Amino acid sequence: MASYQKYEMIPAIKRKLAERKNTTNTDLIDFTLLLLDNSRGADLDDVAGLEERFFKYLELCRECNMKVGNMAAYTAMGITQTTARDWQSGKRGQEKQELILKVKAVCAQYREAMMLDGTVKEITGIFWQKCFDGFRDNDPLTDYAVSQLPGEIDADAIMEKYKDLPED
Repeated sequence: MASYQKYEMIPAIKRKLAERKNTTNTDLIDFTLLLLDNSRGADLDDVAGLEERFFKYLELCRECNMKVGNMAAYTAMGITQTTARDWQSGKRGQEKQELILKVKAVCAQYREAMMLDGTVKEITGIFWQKCFDGFRDNDPLTDYAVSQLPGEIDADAIMEKYKDLPED
């Protein structure tokens, strides 16, 4: 990957993105370059530093008039979706788990706000909630192996089992 250690155009990109009327492919690439610049040198063991990178990402979104999203937030923090999933499961410690849950909650709140104000169509928002927030339409179905189900039902055995119950 090319090195953007001295990416001189960052202030100009920020101004250009803030002033645009419609988002173009070039705008998205420029914003991605800003995120990559933000993620350079990320220390994955410095939770406070990662949280600061997330807040800087939110500020970039505001300055450049870009929408907030999980994947872009992860990129700005210098992590991948796989890393975020590991952290959420608690595999890397409670501090990292709390951080990624906070990041996901902020992104979810932002998506919800976009649905409520009509910026994003409801079906798109619902899709995002299912993909990123773990929402689902209903409880999952449970399959049981045939060996877990009771065998043949014997009426005489049932009568014997409940013979001491009073009759109505």
